[in-house]
Amino acid sequence: MPGGHQASNGTYGGLRVHAELTLGRGITVGHNAVEMLMSHAGIRGMVGRPRWERPRPDPIAKDLVDRDFARSEPNQLWGTDITEHPTREGKV
Repeated sequence: MPGGHQASNGTYGGLRVHAELTLGRGITVGHNAVEMLMSHAGIRGMVGRPRWERPRPDPIAKDLVDRDFARSEPNQLWGTDITEHPTREGKV
């Protein structure tokens, strides 16, 4: 089979190879013929979809001050908060 299956690193099955031949290359062929020829040649497409892997949450940050925010002098301890707002251009 020219094109489809090899160009897709072996992921294209009979239907996608048929679409590539008829729509992409203008070759008139039936999809059953494509599947039969692929079967005789021992060619199969990948089965199923790639599995979505859930992103793992970041580990919680360590408490470096042991929740003791009282200090005897100014500028001994600084704290901050980072808040992200999703926008069309990205996070702000």
